[in-house]
Amino acid sequence: ASRARSFKFLRGFRRIGGVLIGQPPSNSGQTGVDFVAIDWTISNGQIRLTLTDSDGQKHHAGTYSQDVAYQALAYAADGRPVTATMIKLDIIPALKILVHPTLVDTQLGCEAIAIDRFVDEHAANHPTVTAALSNAQILNILYRYSALVQIQNYIKDTKLENDIKKLEDNLDVRLSQLYDYYIVNNRIDDPDFNFIKAQPALYHQNLWRAIRAALKTSKGNFAAFKNALARQHVGFTGIEDLIRADVATWSGVRELPYAIDKNLSFLSVETPGLQPLRFMEQIAFIPADEEKNYDPWEFPGLASTGLIETTVSRGIGQNPRQQAIFQRIKSFTLAQRLFRAALNGDLGVNFPLEKLAELAEQTQPGVQWKLTPRFNGYVSPSDLELLIRQSSENEQDSESIREFIESCGIMDEQNQNPCG
Repeated sequence: ASRARSFKFLRGFRRIGGVLIGQPPSNSGQTGVDFVAIDWTISNGQIRLTLTDSDGQKHHAGTYSQDVAYQALAYAADGRPVTATMIKLDIIPALKILVHPTLVDTQLGCEAIAIDRFVDEHAANHPTVTAALSNAQILNILYRYSALVQIQNYIKDTKLENDIKKLEDNLDVRLSQLYDYYIVNNRIDDPDFNFIKAQPALYHQNLWRAIRAALKTSKGNFAAFKNALARQHVGFTGIEDLIRADVATWSGVRELPYAIDKNLSFLSVETPGLQPLRFMEQIAFIPADEEKNYDPWEFPGLASTGLIETTVSRGIGQNPRQQAIFQRIKSFTLAQRLFRAALNGDLGVNFPLEKLAELAEQTQPGVQWKLTPRFNGYVSPSDLELLIRQSSENEQDSESIREFIESCGIMDEQNQNPCG
C-alpha cells in the first residue's frame, strides 16, 4: 500500500508509464509557511480560492473549474499518484487502461487518458526520437542474444535454439543501424545514450565488453559480429548471472518538482512551456529479482536537447482540443498540489482542514460524468472468434478464453469511440 502512494517508487516501477501526478514538495515538512484560513467564491462553474496567512495577508491560490477542484481534492486525499496508465495483459490484443479511481467515468478522466498519448502522437515519429528508441531496443536484443548464445554453449537446449534463431533474424537486418548509431557516432560508452553503461549492475560486465568489442570489429555485419563474439571468453555462474534484467520502453508524463513558499508561486499558472508537467520517454528496468526497483533511464542524451518537449508543445499548440485538455490537466496538477500540501500539514499546523469537507460538498455537483474506456482498443464478436482460434485448439481452453474476454470489458461499446 505504501508503494502505491510513493511517487518516487512508481516513477521507476517497471509496469508504470503513463501519467504520474502527485509528487510531494521538495521541502515537505520544512515549508515554514503558516496559513490559517481558506475561503472561496463560486461563479459560473469556477471556484476562486484565497488563503490567509498568520499575518492576515491574503493570497490568491488559483481559480479552477468546479470539477477540477473537487476531483483534485479527492485525488490528493486518496494519495495514489498514478493518474492514468496502460498495461499489457496476456491474450488481450489491446492495452488495459487504468485510471485513478477518482477520475473514472468523468471528463477529467478522459482528459488524463488523452494526455498520456501526447508523446506518442507528437514526438515518437520524429526521426531523432525514433532513432533513440529503436536503437535502444536493438541494443537490448543484442545483449539478450549474446547472453543466450553463451548459455546455449553450455546447456544445449532446443527451445533456446529457436529463441536464438528469432533474435538472429532480427539482428541480421538491424545490426548495421545499431553500429552506425553507437559506434560511428561514438555513443557506445556514453551513459547518456547507452542504458547498459548507465546501469552496469544489471549487466554482466565481461559479456558487455565482449559485445562491445565484437560490435566494433563487425562494421555492422551480423555474421562478422557472430564470429567475433564466438572468439570471446565469458565466464559466468548461471543464467541469472548473465540475464539480470529485461527492459520496457514507456512514454510518460510526470509532474515536475516544486517547493512550497509563502507567496504560493508553486500554484502559478504563468509558467513557461509545458510546466508543471514533463513529457518524456524512458526505459524501465525489469530485474529478475522482483523485489528490487531501479530508477528508469530517461534517454538523457535525447532529453537534454528538449526535442520531446518542443515537439509535444508544438503539436498541442496546433490542436485547439488538445490545448484545452492540457490546460485542464495543468489546472488539476496545481489544484492537487494545494490540497495535498494542506492534507499533509505543509501549509501549517493552523490550516483549517475541516473546511475542505465544505469545499468538496459545494464543488461535487460540478463533476462532468463521461464513460472512460477500459481498453485502448475494441474486440468485436467476429474478432473474438478469430482470437480464440488463434489462441487455442482445446475446446475447454477456448471456452475459458471466451469467458475471460467477454467479462474483462474489451467488448464494451465505450472502447469503440472512447470519450466520444
